[in-house]
Amino acid sequence: MTSPFKHENVIKIAGVLGTAPELRITANGNSVATLIVYTNHTLHNADGTKRQESERHWVVVWGMHAEKAARLLTKGSKIGIQGRMTYPTWKDRNTAETRYGAEIIAQTLDYQGAEEDVPEAEQVAAETPAPQPAETVAPAEPEPAKPKRSRRKKVQVAAA
Repeated sequence: MTSPFKHENVIKIAGVLGTAPELRITANGNSVATLIVYTNHTLHNADGTKRQESERHWVVVWGMHAEKAARLLTKGSKIGIQGRMTYPTWKDRNTAETRYGAEIIAQTLDYQGAEEDVPEAEQVAAETPAPQPAETVAPAEPEPAKPKRSRRKKVQVAAA
């Protein structure tokens, strides 16, 4: 019996950045950004009152998305993320104990209003191309003219 249930590792969150993105370049030259995203949820107490709690999510973004996130996002920016959940383990350098973590590897980012957060000077710089340095280029020598070929009409030999 097969189940129609798909076994997928997909997570979606929408929240607010708690800190500015931290961009790093790996030894291989890959860009990686770390985001701390806060989300809220409402709980109902036994007496009927509501209280709001926030959760902190560690998000890792790779490649061009990492560079774009570092350029456009600041602390407090709204962002939507879809990715996969991972649980890395590592040895603590000081105590040699095994540590466990939880992080989201982002696959798509929704920069909810991030374009509006970009400073005006950066928007103008993005719209106008940067001036190019004047290059002194030696004039190209004209190619020698090719001799014109005449087309010869094919002589049709009439069958006599």
